[in-house]
Parts: sequence; structure tokens; C-alpha cells
Amino acid sequence: MGRGLIFIVSGLVIIVGMTRLSISNRISALPNKTIDYFYEQQARNISISLVDEAIQRLLDDNDWTGTINTPSIQQGSGTLTTYDQNTIVNLDDSVTVGNWDQYTVVLYSTASFEGYTVSTEVLMSRDSFSKYSYFTDNQPSNIYFTTNDELSGPVHTNGVFRIAGNPIFNGLVTSPSSWIGHSSYSNNPQFNGGSNFNAPYKSFDVSQQVSELKALANSNGLTFTEPILVVPKSNGSVDISKYDRRLGWLTPQNYDMSVTNGIISSTDEIDVYGTVSGNLTIHSESDIEILGDVQYNDDPIANPNSTDFLGLVAEDDIRVDRYAHSFSGSRDLTIQASLMALNSSFYVEDYTSGGSRGTINLLGGMIQDARGPVGTFNSYGVSSGYSKNYQYDERLRYNVPPSFPRERVFSILHWKDKVIQRPSN
Repeated sequence: MGRGLIFIVSGLVIIVGMTRLSISNRISALPNKTIDYFYEQQARNISISLVDEAIQRLLDDNDWTGTINTPSIQQGSGTLTTYDQNTIVNLDDSVTVGNWDQYTVVLYSTASFEGYTVSTEVLMSRDSFSKYSYFTDNQPSNIYFTTNDELSGPVHTNGVFRIAGNPIFNGLVTSPSSWIGHSSYSNNPQFNGGSNFNAPYKSFDVSQQVSELKALANSNGLTFTEPILVVPKSNGSVDISKYDRRLGWLTPQNYDMSVTNGIISSTDEIDVYGTVSGNLTIHSESDIEILGDVQYNDDPIANPNSTDFLGLVAEDDIRVDRYAHSFSGSRDLTIQASLMALNSSFYVEDYTSGGSRGTINLLGGMIQDARGPVGTFNSYGVSSGYSKNYQYDERLRYNVPPSFPRERVFSILHWKDKVIQRPSN
């Protein structure tokens, strides 16, 4: 019994001794690990500071490319290089990006401090305005969101939202200014997707991109210098009729859009209706008038994997024809597209007359300089024109109609950093 007790006590002494030795070793190693961590973080901080400076330069000049080096007086060193589709021939082997277009920029920096080297890779892209379900540069003081309105997807105005009743917003709503309620209504908008009424102003200057759009139409698309009627077909082609001031509409000609870049442009007005199959952007240096239903052959509501996309870009207005609601025998109007009216608005012709015409069922997005009217309302609902059923096309978050204008700001798609070298001791 006594000998067994001695063995137990001896064992405990050995275990305690080993534990003390392990703790002592950890304590002695702790300062070195802390110093190593500090050095690693310093290298990472240098790398990130280079990225921050490059992002600021891109904000000041969207076309900036080049290299940034740390000042010679700074402890540690680092270099940042920008890559775009014109400079990927010199791509660093460590860059992981595989897909490039004219809106993609990669910032790649490496920085070293006391034997530690860290790399940072930031993939950036200029967002298309098509990502918005609703965007305006200005909000007229006499146009309101009303109780019958329900919007989904990202919503932004550089002006002031005006509310009459209880409209519903199911996506993020942003503006530099707080919303204003109608004095004759009890106003309780529902911001189900969140809101930020201290958001930055978003530039609506896309003149350079519109010039690029016209150049692309001229190089591998379709370009016209007279009013045209565009009728997309379910087989992927389009019928286009030219308008002659003496003879009226001429016999339509059919075009296979699969052998083009998908861009149709005219220096004059464009009328449109039909069924879109494939990717199209229709651009007018004047107005675009919607004569009837414009919809996708493969409806994204039924098939979220549909690859049909349409962008309508008017340098003036996008107008809904007075009789568009009855063009196909329906009281309502279907529009499936991303709409952009650069010099004014999307609006309904003679919206104050004729009583209610039903509902505009829009799947896509609406981007305009100033919000235009689509109807009038009273305390009972819509009294003339249309009520609105604007539904966001979720595919537009990541897909863009051909050469649809982009924002000036960049979004960060990914940010990766890692330690690529440590001291060999």
C-alpha cells in the first residue's frame, strides 16, 4: 500500500513537472509569436494602404491604370499594379481572376515587412444601371408613390421620395434626403428591404458610355438614321420597318441578331413591341415609344434561368403609347426590360385622360433622369392611366443587356489577402 502510494505521488510530481515545463516553453515563445504577428500585420497594413490609394484614384478617374509604390522613407515596402482587359498580357501569376471585360479592374499589391510578405487581390467592377429596379436623378414634387405601389429590388433617387399612403418597398431604398409625405394622407411606407436616407449622390453622367454604345452599334450591330419600328421575334430575329416621311412605314426587313452584338441604334425615334429571344439593347438618340406588350420568349418568372435580356436606352423619353394597353387585347400592359430615359422620363401618353387602363406589369428596372407620370390617383385608387406592378428581375444583379450604361463607381466583388512569404528561421 505504501509503495503504491509512493508510485502515485511520484507520477503526480512528474506530471506537474512536465506541465510546468510546457507552460514555461509557451511563455518564453509568446513574445516571439507576438512579434511575428506584428510584423505580418504591418506587411498586411502596407498592402491594404496601397489598395486604398488605388481605389481613391479610380474614384477620381475611372480610366486610371498604373502602379503605386510605397514612399522610400516608409519602413517596409510594397507595390500595387492595376490590371484590366488591356494589360492582362502582363498578368502576375498569382492573380486568380479568369473572366475579363472592359468594366473589370484588378488591384494586386504585395508588401513586405521584416521578412514577411503579404499579397492583396481586389476584383472590382463598374455596376450597370440595370441593377436598379428604380433609379431617378430627380423626383418631381407632384409625383408620389401611393398605397397601390409595390416595388422590389434596389431603389435609389438623388432627389426626394414623396409618399402618399402606404406604398411597399421590398428592396433596399436609398437617397441623400429623407422622404416627404403628402399632407392629405396618413403616410406609412413599408421599407421591408431596409433604407438609407443618408446615402451618397450617384452620378447620372453616362455620356461617354452612350457614345461607346453607338460606336458598337455601328461596328457590329444595326444603325439607322430614320424613325424605325422594331419588332423582336421569338426565334431571336427582329423585324425592322423604316419610316418614310412621304410613304409612311416601309415593308419590314428581318435581321438575325445572333450574328450581331445585339445592339440596335437610331438617330431618330424608335417604336417597339414584341417578344424578345436572346440579348438585345435598343438605343435611340431621341425617344422610344412602347406600342404594346414587350416580353421575353422564356419568361424569367416561370424560368429564373432564362437568358433573354432587353435594354431600352433613350437619350430623351421612353413613352407608353396612348393605346398600348389594348394593343394585344388586354387591359393591362406587360414590359419586361431594363428601361433608361436619359434626358427626361418614362411616362404614359395622355395619362390624365380615359380613366383607368389597368396595370403596368414591369419586370426589370426603370432608370430615368426625372420620374415621369403614369397615371393620376385619388383616395379610392387610380383614376386615370395605370396602376403599377413593378417587379425586379433578380437576374439583373449579375447580368447586363449588351453594353447597357454603367455607373461611375466601382463595386468590390472580392477581396483576398494572404501571407506568401515568412522568414525561414
